[in-house]
Amino acid sequence: MSKEGDLVKVNFRLSVEDYNRALELVKRGEYSSMSELVRHAVTLLINEYKNSQRP
Repeated sequence: MSKEGDLVKVNFRLSVEDYNRALELVKRGEYSSMSELVRHAVTLLINEYKNSQRP
C-alpha cells in the first residue's frame, strides 16, 4: 500500500454510467474507495499495455 506522500492528486471526468458502475463496486465492498478502484484500474491498464508491447 502506498503512503500518502507517494501519491499524486489527479482530477478527471467519467461518464455518469461509468461513475455509477464504479460507485456500485465501492458500495459492494469490492474497493474501499473510489480512489482505490481508480488506482487499481490504472495499474491494470498500464500492465496490459506493457504486456501487449512485448515482441
